[in-house]
Amino acid sequence: MNFKKIKIIIIMTLTILTCNLNFVSAFECLTPSSISQDLIKDLDLIDNNMYMLINTILKDELNEDSAKQQIRILDSLIKNLNSKSSTVPTKDDTTVLAIKAILSFYKVSLIKSEDFLKTENQDDLVNAVSAFSVAYNSSTTLRKIISDSK
Repeated sequence: MNFKKIKIIIIMTLTILTCNLNFVSAFECLTPSSISQDLIKDLDLIDNNMYMLINTILKDELNEDSAKQQIRILDSLIKNLNSKSSTVPTKDDTTVLAIKAILSFYKVSLIKSEDFLKTENQDDLVNAVSAFSVAYNSSTTLRKIISDSK
């Protein structure tokens, strides 16, 4: 059992390190507005909930009901933020596109987390954590760029 956990951690680490998606260029021309700040706050809520979901799934004693409930909540939060971002004025297009890209990675992570809960396939877990990592790092970069440009 410990060998499997070590193998999963090594695979996740290698996947994260080799995943060379760079969103920084997409964030360079951001101009923060109050609407952008509201979207960022909502994104921060999703970041925290996704982090808790991944931790729930990675626990030794997985509570599937809790994980499935978190997935449903996160799915509705992602849909809500997607619809909110669709109503943003065109001057904030860069921010909206960055948020939508991040939400897409979170959605992939949710799908793979659900697949892992159904099949217990370790590849689904690795893919879920990898997609989460890309989204979380991109979200952190986006928040940093927006806060630096105030």
